[in-house]
Amino acid sequence: MQARTRECRHCHEAFVPCPSARHNQTHCSKPGCQRARKAKNNRRFRKRNPDYWKGACHVERTREWRKAHAKTHPREKDRD
Repeated sequence: MQARTRECRHCHEAFVPCPSARHNQTHCSKPGCQRARKAKNNRRFRKRNPDYWKGACHVERTREWRKAHAKTHPREKDRD
């Protein structure tokens, strides 16, 4: 059986979709195409959810988490 190919929405080259995601896959596996797909999805999410993770309560909660987990997550302690 021959695998069906699709055209990548970013680079417009033909690719064979992953069998488990063949109905939904729109971009090939090249890093540039995956970055473009992720950026588009992030823009769409932010447009649909403009108030997601905004406000002082989230900032303070994040700072408290970083202080509490400084030993187990050493890179997090110096971010503030």
